Amino acid sequence: MEDINQNDNAESASDTEQRLFSLPKNLISNPEQALEAMGYIEGKGWLERQKEIIANPEPIFLPTSIAGAQQFLTKQQEKGDNSYCVYGVGGGHRYFVMPDGEIIFDAYYAQGEGINKARRIGFKIREK
Repeated sequence: MEDINQNDNAESASDTEQRLFSLPKNLISNPEQALEAMGYIEGKGWLERQKEIIANPEPIFLPTSIAGAQQFLTKQQEKGDNSYCVYGVGGGHRYFVMPDGEIIFDAYYAQGEGINKARRIGFKIREK
């Protein structure tokens, strides 16, 4: 998968990981930074698609998307759900958004380098 920081003026992968590590992975308190951290793992195409879904003014969005998680966070108190699952590229990675907005990377669905990247940038990991 392509890293989102692959351009001529980008910081190094190590610098990016260090910067992302210190940011809370929370869709309520830090939505843009949380999305950036997920995009670092999933790649530029996934990140751009999530942003398109969020910006789409139509009431239709893909389930298992960031937009779906945002809707979950606004309605979860009335429903009582305890988490919402966001899929990475092709469903290969899964992120659980908790009612407080915290995002947890699920190790059960992790593929290849994904779990190591998630650890390096500071995601809490739901172990198998």
